[in-house]
This record gives sequence, C-alpha cells and structure tokens, in this order.
Amino acid sequence: MNMDPEVCDAQTTPEGLLLGHPNTYCFSKDLAERAVNNARGHVKLCIVRPSIIISCSREPLPGWTDTISAGGAVTFNLMSGLGRVYRKNDIVSDFINGDVVSNAMLVCSAYTAGLPGPTMTLYQACSTVVNPCKIRTFFSEQLRHLEYNKTDSQIRPLHYWPVGNKKVFDALSYLDNEVPVKIAEFLSGLPYIGSAEAREQVVSLKKGRKIVDGSLRDLDHFKIYEWNMDAAELIKVNNLMSPKEQEEWFIDIRRIDWLEEARKFSFGVMKYYRNEDV
Repeated sequence: MNMDPEVCDAQTTPEGLLLGHPNTYCFSKDLAERAVNNARGHVKLCIVRPSIIISCSREPLPGWTDTISAGGAVTFNLMSGLGRVYRKNDIVSDFINGDVVSNAMLVCSAYTAGLPGPTMTLYQACSTVVNPCKIRTFFSEQLRHLEYNKTDSQIRPLHYWPVGNKKVFDALSYLDNEVPVKIAEFLSGLPYIGSAEAREQVVSLKKGRKIVDGSLRDLDHFKIYEWNMDAAELIKVNNLMSPKEQEEWFIDIRRIDWLEEARKFSFGVMKYYRNEDV
C-alpha cells in the first residue's frame, strides 16, 4: 500500500512484481483469494468483493458511518474544505453502501451453502456496469447538500476543482493545501500575532492533513481510473429472492439512487462520525 505511484506503475506489467495488477491493493487481494482457495479443501466458499464502501443506505440508519476510511476520506476532505483539487473531470467510479455489502455477505453465503459440491464463487458487490455513478456528479451533489447544511468541521470555503493534467493538479494541490498551512504556521510563531492557541490549531491542522492525505493516496488509483466491475452473480442471487426478502436483505444495486446516497453520506459523516447536531 505504501509503494510510490511511479514505482507501482512500473511494476504493473505481467513481468513486474505486481504480475499485471494495477496496484499493491489489488495484488494482495488476489494473493489472499488464491491462498484461501488452495486451503479450502472440500469446504464451500464464497467471496464478496466490495468496491469503494460508503455510508449505509438503510440499516442501521440511513447515512450511518463510523469511519472516514474508504470513500469517507474524500468526503471528509471535501466537507472540511481541506481538499478542493481532484484528479480527472468526470469518470465513472464505483461506490457501494456498507449495509448492501453486509447483506450480500449473508445472502451469498446462504446461496453458496445450497450449491452442489465444494466450490468457490466470487460475488462482486459493485455498481459500475448496471448502475454507474460519475465521481464528479457524486461529490458535486455532496457540495450542494453541504451548502445548506453547514458542518462544524469546515475550515475553508467549500469548492471542487476537477483537474485532468497531473502537473497542473500537483501545482494546484500544493498552492491550495500546503501553502496555507505554511503561512498559518509562520504567523502563529510571530510576536504579538501568534499565540499558543494558534500553534495548537496549526498542529491539529497538520495532523488532520497527514491522516487525510494518507487515505487519499491509498485511493489514488481508484480515483484516477474508471471502474468496470460486473455484478451479474450478485444480481442473479437477488433475483432468486422473493419481493419481501429483497426488501429485507436489500442488495439490488440497480435501485440505488446515487444523488440521494451522496446526501446521506455527507449527513452521516457529520452526524455519526463527527457527532454534530444536524
């Protein structure tokens, strides 16, 4: 996960360390799946592969989340104003709700248990092919929601700048993210202007940036390149359930409204992760 992007790109060929995989994340997932399959013996096995997990759609509560990992790293960066420059213009990404993934694990396990003979089946809990979501559309909707629902964690005015060119992206990121922190750090140490409280705020800001930057760096590949994941096996299992079961164990990604989920996600980060009064 900590391999530099330039080194990682050089190792994605079939002859490289990653054996054709786009990054170390996908490479390690493949290794784990192969190891489990080799060791399963006569056990029936199913593996559910989620894409980028966001807040829950229905259960335990709409928008519920207790973390800013995965998709939450981008959302928190956006809603606080810490990150306002993003790569690419409007590519197809792939989000999936946390409760949909949990339901998929339970439903697919039950279905796999009824299959004849020992087998390993892969189910992709993803949305790209049947219900694609554009990344700019998703985060722009979050911005519209946040304009009318202010968050206590907002440090700077909210904005979203999609940039395609990597050099321009790196330059704007430095100017928008690093320079303000350096200026604040300089001013906090000046006589008459600086204070202990200001220096503590700078330390807190730098700590927050480090955490968020690390999460965003880990997701860099998934934010830059378009997704193309097929969920045919998961939809097949969904279609085998009765209408009542489909509502109780919701996994039908074709029915997810991404604009609504974008609003739920920003609300959930504020209410359930940040414990704000919203």
